[in-house]
Amino acid sequence: MCYAGAIRTVQELLGHNDVKTTMIYTHALNRGGKGVKSPVERKMEKIIFICVGVVVMALSGCATVKHLTATGGSKSDGIIKMSYECGIFQVPKVDMQQGAKIAQKRCMAWGYTDAEAFGGSIKSCTWYNSSGSCIRWIVTIEFQCTGNIKKSGAILIFRYPKHLIGKQKKKHQI
Repeated sequence: MCYAGAIRTVQELLGHNDVKTTMIYTHALNRGGKGVKSPVERKMEKIIFICVGVVVMALSGCATVKHLTATGGSKSDGIIKMSYECGIFQVPKVDMQQGAKIAQKRCMAWGYTDAEAFGGSIKSCTWYNSSGSCIRWIVTIEFQCTGNIKKSGAILIFRYPKHLIGKQKKKHQI
């Protein structure tokens, strides 16, 4: 902080009529090299700030909601394969509830009662750039059908000839 006498001396040396003008300059001088900036310096700071922001956004990627679609499976094994595609700068947010509902419907059509994800995910590259780096891939998640396989519930009654078994009726569950 400047004393009243010292500020008046600086005012006289700078040739200012008003002490307020001198105080502006002394305030700027107290900041060191950051006190006074040219318009070019201010513009360069803005350009650097914008460039850094763009680079950070590009490197961090964009969060993208991904919906799973049925891409394969095996009725006899009770497995549904669900997949989504992803690019190099995408950060996938997978909607697992939506995928589980689709897998459950497929399992129910096969006679099971439910489905659950198991075994993690498998990532397969589908597109390489000129330097051999993967820039697009497909991610597959397997769902296991659960619950007992529902039978059709129809009961057939077979009548065997009397000379073989007699008058017995046999029930066979299908």
